[in-house]
Amino acid sequence: MSEFYREQIVKKPRKQHRCFLCLKEIEGEHVYISCKHYDFWTARAHISCNEASKKICDKCEERGYCDCDVGECYREYVREEQKVL
Repeated sequence: MSEFYREQIVKKPRKQHRCFLCLKEIEGEHVYISCKHYDFWTARAHISCNEASKKICDKCEERGYCDCDVGECYREYVREEQKVL
């Protein structure tokens, strides 16, 4: 089974999209992600959300062995951070 992960910056989207990480509407430039790991999937995210999720994953104890939903993990982390503030 071949696996891959690609990110592309979309400069001018043709239609409205929702960020799969924060679930808010995307306005303008964003990241288009395509991946094949078991199944093929695509997603779109704000550039800032995508960068933040990478940092969160890098700090995670389960890194490399995780099967969780990245979006769910990201939202949980953001909720916990807001409680601290």
